[in-house]
Amino acid sequence: MSTTQDSESSWISRLNGVIPSPRHLSHQPSPSSLESSITASIYGSNRIETAGTTFSITAELCRHVFRRSNPAMTSVDTPAEFPTHSHRAVVDDLALTGRKPADLTRAYKEVTQHAQAFMYLTKHIILCNQPWSEELILETHRLLCSQLSQTITESDEIGAGQYRTHEVAVKYDLKDGGRPKTTLCMRAKVVPRYMKELVDMLNQDGARAYSEPYEHATRYHHRFVFIHPFGDGNGRMGRLVLNVLLLKYAGHVVIYAIEKAAQKEYIDMVSRASKIFHEEDMEVELEDQTWHEEFAGRLKQKFDRR
Repeated sequence: MSTTQDSESSWISRLNGVIPSPRHLSHQPSPSSLESSITASIYGSNRIETAGTTFSITAELCRHVFRRSNPAMTSVDTPAEFPTHSHRAVVDDLALTGRKPADLTRAYKEVTQHAQAFMYLTKHIILCNQPWSEELILETHRLLCSQLSQTITESDEIGAGQYRTHEVAVKYDLKDGGRPKTTLCMRAKVVPRYMKELVDMLNQDGARAYSEPYEHATRYHHRFVFIHPFGDGNGRMGRLVLNVLLLKYAGHVVIYAIEKAAQKEYIDMVSRASKIFHEEDMEVELEDQTWHEEFAGRLKQKFDRR
């Protein structure tokens, strides 16, 4: 009889068995190596948003989730066997990142729900080879962001699994350390139209994705982030879309900026792309748009050895 752990270990094994060989390696990585890379990508993506917790505890929590039988479960409790000193490490990390001890439970959930969302999206897009849909994206966001709100007002603003109905703006830090630049995101009333277009393009663009995986993945990462369809979690959702596309078409994930300098480099790159996107959107034919090219070029330079 197989155990739950055996069952969920097979999630990584099945994923490893269907993705292409990574372009920067001469062999297919082991399932444990793939799991480690996915865990590191979750950790790095959270750190960009000052979310989650330390790498070692992130790894423990991800293993806990990856070995569950149902990636769409509504909650993942903090493992009861976690020793007290681990909780102290989380509290210390919260203090270092300007958060409070009361945020401990949220920090755990930011990891476990991120892992759930990753499993859910890879199951449908890669293992089941299903088409993209708005319902799939909404459910992924629900898994990522549900139960993170501490007040009714905050819950309404996040709106887990729902497109936002209010206006939002994004602050980008400037290179010279000056005052952050605030950029108003797309109006809430146009979000459903842009998301329908994004899903349609994702499903129509699959044929080119195998030959140009980095252009394909970065195009939809940037487009998702610039639409900013949700009240919260847009950066993490955009990076989930990026990594699921990279896994499917390039055989690997991107481990996001973990060090502060690398985080700033990533954010600056997204900021530059945002400016070009808003200049080109509705003015330049899709095939001629260039806003994703810097990010695609970075990934190709790092990973594409073919």
